[in-house]
This record gives sequence, structure tokens and C-alpha cells, in this order.
Amino acid sequence: MEPASLFRDKPPSEQRILTVFRAEMIAREEASWRELFAGFDHLKAITYSSGLDLILELTGMFSDVEVTFGSERILSREHAALEQASNIARGYTFVDAVTDQKAFLERLAAEMGKSARALLPRVANGTLRFRLLRKMPSHEKLYLLAGEVRYRVITGSANLSLAALCGRHKELYVVFEGEEAYRAFDEYYARDAGEAAPVPADYLAVAFR
Repeated sequence: MEPASLFRDKPPSEQRILTVFRAEMIAREEASWRELFAGFDHLKAITYSSGLDLILELTGMFSDVEVTFGSERILSREHAALEQASNIARGYTFVDAVTDQKAFLERLAAEMGKSARALLPRVANGTLRFRLLRKMPSHEKLYLLAGEVRYRVITGSANLSLAALCGRHKELYVVFEGEEAYRAFDEYYARDAGEAAPVPADYLAVAFR
């Protein structure tokens, strides 16, 4: 008699193939998040949630930053409170607000405070970009760092927030060094290009002025 399978009767959507990156243990060390992220020019990130404080700091460390949020409901506590306060109708998401409601963005900028306006030149010249995944949510935390001759990949459990990266939460960090690893993870990152909705720079510019 064939043994029972928990997955035999599952629909195809629940039998997705998993992407696995195989690795070997080289070393364990202690480092701050600034040490992990320092010394590179470009950052591409996938995070499920974020904190504005860290995004502000990261934009000063890199000449080019792209942040992909893993869900339409990316919203950090600040964003979530704003969405409730703005009386957005049921089913009207943050992506819709970004694309359709400049007034919402103006309120968002006001809540963020004057410091967020420092992001405006970077948003305007395209060296700071935000994207939102609109189909399948991503719970990944992936950071791709590149310089002229250096490459690094950071992954693990930590979201793009100071609470996660400064040790306020227990998190796991795995680091891959070198161009080969970077290219492999960059290809993986790029798979979401068709599903990620860019947050238009002109809408953000209106909000931050």
C-alpha cells in the first residue's frame, strides 16, 4: 500500500518548487550592521518591512539604492497608521494611494518629518528607488552590495530596520562574499522585475516638497 502523502491532494499553487542556495560553513564572527554594509557603492534590497530611519541612513552610505518591499502591505507602523488615518476605503491599498492620491503622499511626507525631504534629490535623480511586489508576497530579507571590485550578499531574518539590524531583536545573518555569489543572488532578485510596481519618482517628489 502506497504511503499517504500530505501533499498529494494539494492544488498546484501549494506545490511550488523551492529555490535553494547551497552553502558551506566558513567562519563565524561578530560585526555591526555598519561594518557589514560599509565599503560598497550600490545596494539592492528586498525586505518585508522597513524603518524610515534606516533608509535615511543607508542613502548616505550608497550612491545608488533600490528597495523592494515584499508586499503591498509593507507598511511599517508609521505607514499603517497613516493608512488608517487617511480613511482609505476597504481594499484600497498603499500602491493605489501612491498612484492615485497625491494628497495621501503629502500626508505621508508630513508624518515622516522634515528629515525625509533630504531624500528628494536622490529620488529625483533616480539614485533612490522604491518598488512594491504586487502578486505573491515575499518574506525574504536580501541585501545585494556591490562596489568597483567588491561584492557581498547578506541574507537571513533581519528586515531593513534599525530594530532588526541593531540587535534589538534576535536575528540571523548569513554573508556571501564575491562576484559569483552576487551574480547568482542578483539573478534571483531580478525574477521579481515583472511583479514589482515602481513607486513613481514624480509622485514622491510632490510628497517630499
